[in-house]
Amino acid sequence: MLPWGDRFEDFHDKIEISLEAFAHQFTGTWLFNYVEAMQRVGLAPVLFYVSARVASTVRFTHAPTGARVVVLPAPWVHRKLRGAQERYGRRSRQLTSIGSYVATPWFALGRELRRERCAVILCHEYEHPRFDVAVWLGALLRMPVFATFQGADGPGSAVEVPLRRLAMRKAAGFIIAAGIERRRVRESYGVPSAKIAATPNPFDTRRWAPGDRTSVRKALGITSAAVVVEWQGRVQMSRKGLDVLLDAWGTVCDNLDEQLMLLLVGTGRDNEALRRAIRDSRHSATIRWVDHYVLDRTLLWDYLSAADI
Repeated sequence: MLPWGDRFEDFHDKIEISLEAFAHQFTGTWLFNYVEAMQRVGLAPVLFYVSARVASTVRFTHAPTGARVVVLPAPWVHRKLRGAQERYGRRSRQLTSIGSYVATPWFALGRELRRERCAVILCHEYEHPRFDVAVWLGALLRMPVFATFQGADGPGSAVEVPLRRLAMRKAAGFIIAAGIERRRVRESYGVPSAKIAATPNPFDTRRWAPGDRTSVRKALGITSAAVVVEWQGRVQMSRKGLDVLLDAWGTVCDNLDEQLMLLLVGTGRDNEALRRAIRDSRHSATIRWVDHYVLDRTLLWDYLSAADI
């Protein structure tokens, strides 16, 4: 399994998750639902990351799930290119795409795939340069490559377009829950329907059971009389629609004569933008923000149980 992003820290730094916390505590995001679903049917998924903070290959077992994790050091050329972009502010889409294509040490990855006896590659996002090169690596290793849809909406730049078209056609298959995205992939890339599985992100319905709302709200300090709308996730204003949510919340508050609460749970790179938006809202008194990434799934269930919507 190849998660999204050039480096481990590209995602996890934004939610303040270190490699150590990841190894021992982290179970958030859809990624580990995939891990657990695969384990349920007898597969043994291995997660492969790249990091600029390790000098040599690091291997460990993810404590909460038992999945193997392999962290490879970022290639020298990628580190230099990323450093130059950050130093001089030249974060052009074309240079970012090129940096992504050289972000993975493909020889080392191929060696580790063999070492871990992997039979299939699953990329968690096909609209990313890592997927393109994974398809060619898979061809060299005679290993089928599949990919999922997790939110990207097209190539990052013109640099990616020709390679993406080839990779999409050569990949073994895709897991795409959203109907509009399945249609886009068919029409934009000519991928036949037979190669696309309309499978939602996995979720363990047996584990989830709503808690007693009264007791949960009491524990969280939420009055039983409030109508609570909850959002949880990574704080990215436009990407996650938080700007739309806050606008809609203002309309709701203007039109309903009820005791209302908007409960936001999560953190991310747009924290300051969200903080300003809440402060500037005429209805800021009705908004409660839990500004950190909640590692405890039981607590996440409590927040969900406390909500009406």
